[in-house]
Amino acid sequence: GVARAGRLMGERSYGGATTDDLQPLNSVTKSVVSMLVGQALGRGELPGLDATVGQLLPGDVARVPGSAAARVTLSEILSGHAGLQYDYLAQYDELESTRDLIRMALRLPVAAYRSAWSYNDPVIGLVSPILERAQGLGLAEIAERDLFAPLGIESYSWRRDRAGRTMSHVGLALRPRDLMTLVWTMASAGEW
Repeated sequence: GVARAGRLMGERSYGGATTDDLQPLNSVTKSVVSMLVGQALGRGELPGLDATVGQLLPGDVARVPGSAAARVTLSEILSGHAGLQYDYLAQYDELESTRDLIRMALRLPVAAYRSAWSYNDPVIGLVSPILERAQGLGLAEIAERDLFAPLGIESYSWRRDRAGRTMSHVGLALRPRDLMTLVWTMASAGEW
């Protein structure tokens, strides 16, 4: 698709797809989730970016005494600086098959290079229960209410983990024109 000033100028699809087909966004899902966190912060539904996992998910953290993730802040999660060890290649199957993604994230050890950026899907996966606890709705329902409906996005799908929770690290699928709407909104400092 081609857009100008936030308006779709034209679009074409390839490989047997149509312009109405939902396309998996994979890790772009994280950016959409970040938009939802920003909205929740703006409305005062979250205490702030310096809030720790221990403050945001106290019941879950209590189930995993000594969790290094308990001290990780929301800012560190969103910026990829949680400082917890996760090996995407070695642990991907575990990530896909676990029935308790929260527990998996809370059991991750401290990384050797705590200040380095790292790709850590289980830690990003904590954002879904954090928003769910703060707002009393699942992540997909929050997105539909606060982001998709206001922007006119009517068609989407969002994978759930084995516990039935909408995933915050991956799993969102949108039509390309709807992704363009989100990207334009981000590029325009949240204005549409």
